[in-house]
Amino acid sequence: MKTRMLCIVLLAGVVLGMTGMSAEASPLSFGALMRSVKVYIQQDNWERAHELLLEAIEKKPDDVDANYYLGYYYGLEGDYVQMDEFWAKAMASGKGKNKDIDRNRDVYFRNNFNDGIAAYNEAVELLNDEDAKEDRDELFAEAVDGFKVAMLVKPDDLRSIKPLSNALMVLGEVDEAEKLFLAVLEREANDVGAHQGLGEIYTKRGTDNDDKAVLRSGVEHYEAALQENPDDSSLMRHVIAGYLGLDEPDKANEIFKVAIEKNPKDPDLRMTYAEILDQQGKSEEAIAEFEEVIKLSPDNTSAIVKIAQFFMEKQKYAEAIPYWEKFVELQPEIMGAWHNLGICYGQSGQSEKALEAVKKAESLK
Repeated sequence: MKTRMLCIVLLAGVVLGMTGMSAEASPLSFGALMRSVKVYIQQDNWERAHELLLEAIEKKPDDVDANYYLGYYYGLEGDYVQMDEFWAKAMASGKGKNKDIDRNRDVYFRNNFNDGIAAYNEAVELLNDEDAKEDRDELFAEAVDGFKVAMLVKPDDLRSIKPLSNALMVLGEVDEAEKLFLAVLEREANDVGAHQGLGEIYTKRGTDNDDKAVLRSGVEHYEAALQENPDDSSLMRHVIAGYLGLDEPDKANEIFKVAIEKNPKDPDLRMTYAEILDQQGKSEEAIAEFEEVIKLSPDNTSAIVKIAQFFMEKQKYAEAIPYWEKFVELQPEIMGAWHNLGICYGQSGQSEKALEAVKKAESLK
């Protein structure tokens, strides 16, 4: 009896063992894999769900759910390229998950865009602080990372492309910025920021390489931006400077007359206008404009020195003195300015002051 029972137990063990081996050797069906995937997702065990999803996708590469969940997993991991690839397949295979995909894209876009714009805004506040250049560039680089991820998530959303282009310009990534500006104009032909960015790129490139065709392209982009913002004196200055570079002073002068009428109290605009008149040999008119600049911006050393030099050239030394005095007050370390002041004092019969000015110039050698 004991022998019989032992045989039965042994046989049962053999059967169970064979059954177990058969179960291990048989792969799960697609349906079973997906049921297990959903259980693991409910348990927040995405690593195990991911393993099973990879098996499932081999069985049915076009399945909407499998592609959706794989995309979702890669989104959680921050691999937005893979995320986009699988979600694109899910959307191509059917519309069952389109709303979920759009909703999740919005979340990922918003999170990364907000990170980018926070760093960008902080960096912009440091633009005029040269002592903070390193911190500023780090913030712009951080902004670039956030915007680039936002672009991966929603490639057609201009909200990330525009500030990304500007950040790249500040960081000197001009070629990449150029491509993005052009991409913006493909979708919004009158975008001021894109035209202004391309204007800056092409005018500098044209000037540096003495390429008039490229320079003209830059001027055209600035003019396109100016058409949208006709009262922007900064854009006017760029257009004027561009036409001067193209050796078209009459065109530059024509635009400036309009600009001056619109912005009579803009010292930078008047300074540029005065320089144009000076380049055209209209010295008297230029000096009158330089005087207007000083009225609007009393510490503008460029205008001050222009007037001082003008009076020296006319041998009106006494009239030049107050301008050289103002200049050395603002920039006391400029040897040439002290030297010129000494000459003006000497020619005006102020020997003691002339000697003091010359000594000061000598001390700066």
